[in-house]
Amino acid sequence: MQVDLEQKIRALAESMGFVLYDMMWAKENEHSILRVFLNKELDSESLKVLKSLQSRGFIESSELESLPKREGITLEECARFSEALSPMLDVELTHTNAYFLEVSSPGLERVLKKEEHFFYSLLEEISIKRADKSEVSGLLVGLNENTESTEFAGALLLEIVDSNKSRTSKNTAAPTKEKIFVSFAEIKKAKSVFRF
Repeated sequence: MQVDLEQKIRALAESMGFVLYDMMWAKENEHSILRVFLNKELDSESLKVLKSLQSRGFIESSELESLPKREGITLEECARFSEALSPMLDVELTHTNAYFLEVSSPGLERVLKKEEHFFYSLLEEISIKRADKSEVSGLLVGLNENTESTEFAGALLLEIVDSNKSRTSKNTAAPTKEKIFVSFAEIKKAKSVFRF
């Protein structure tokens, strides 16, 4: 039932030019709430920038500001989607007790649990805590690297180098930075990072 409903909500979102980032049932003060989180695809310009970044080993922190940002969901778009979704839910959830519907964006800082959470965080800074308790962070520029499987294998990050600290003298070469690949099996927790 949950999977079938999620597929139908996903199809409706795509028909309206959105993507379903996530959905969940919650309970607050004895009220059931269906939370639906919408996102948008990266535009063609962002995809070009992403492709160029994938060949690099690191990125200067000063460059982060100039990177294209995924277009956000507006309140009007949330309201429009909620209006379109409500009639479907009236049919699909006839045997469900009273509930509230909330439609919103996933937010600036969010927990990444599913493959699509990582996919919709491309070109964003993320932080990962590994199972061995070590932590890594960087700009997410790829997924499913180093695998022939179609299943989610892991996240490819560019190390973010503090622009002020990375300057070296003219005679000293800057150290080579390597991309960081973290397999999904290693990831204990992951979240997007918003720099104020």
